[in-house]
Amino acid sequence: MFWLPLLEAPTVYLPNLLVILILLAQRQVARRLPDRYPFPPPLHGAIIVIGGLSLWLFLSRFVLEKGSESYLTASWSAFALALFSVGIVLRERVYRWLGLAVLGCALGWIIIFDVWKLETIYRILSFMALGIVLLVLGFIYNKFQEKIKEWL
Repeated sequence: MFWLPLLEAPTVYLPNLLVILILLAQRQVARRLPDRYPFPPPLHGAIIVIGGLSLWLFLSRFVLEKGSESYLTASWSAFALALFSVGIVLRERVYRWLGLAVLGCALGWIIIFDVWKLETIYRILSFMALGIVLLVLGFIYNKFQEKIKEWL
């Protein structure tokens, strides 16, 4: 019901967020205890992708419901930075790739939609948020370049 809401039931509420976070936490526990939970590696990656995309959808719906469309790009950029950071901390390549994909979508969104529709102040804020995220990611990659190569 979260991905394809057929009824007019709200999808942005705490139980949906908790279920998504519990799914990702259970996957992390299964990865840490491979003897007890024998899952093939592609299944771990698929669970991360499903959980990450669900969080992205939840965040997008939350921003559109509680805020306005002008905050969408900034929230996607912050979410991409969070995914990328989680990927570095947990040493999970899929989180990093998902973060870069979300950042790419935010970049596409800002170029295709935000430049033409937003007022000047929101356009400036969107570009600043995206620029800050790109600078931070570039700094992290340069600082931890050798460690990231080891993890790949």
